[in-house]
Amino acid sequence: MKSMTGYGYKERSDDRFSLSVEIKGYNNRFLEIFVNLPPYLSPLEMRLRITLPGAVNAEKIELSVRAKELGGNVSVSVDEVAAAAYTRRSSGWGPPSDSMSNRVFRPFFRWTGSAF
Repeated sequence: MKSMTGYGYKERSDDRFSLSVEIKGYNNRFLEIFVNLPPYLSPLEMRLRITLPGAVNAEKIELSVRAKELGGNVSVSVDEVAAAAYTRRSSGWGPPSDSMSNRVFRPFFRWTGSAF
């Protein structure tokens, strides 16, 4: 019997980014693929799910990719019109009035500092 258990890890970084990739392969009865990517790499998930079974000789495959921006200029922008609209829209929100909702939401409103 051939063992199809394997593990690989690679880390790479430069002045701007740090990237690590970890892959695990296990014996399993059925094909299962778990892919954990940063949100901005999620468009690659389907391509990885199609490619991995042919590249890895295992039925259970776990792939984890972690990326971190180390430095450089970060640009942040705020849509002030949308922020003002959200603020206006939520200004009338208050704690729920019925007793069941009070029990459920009271800790949340206490935690956020809202008057209850």
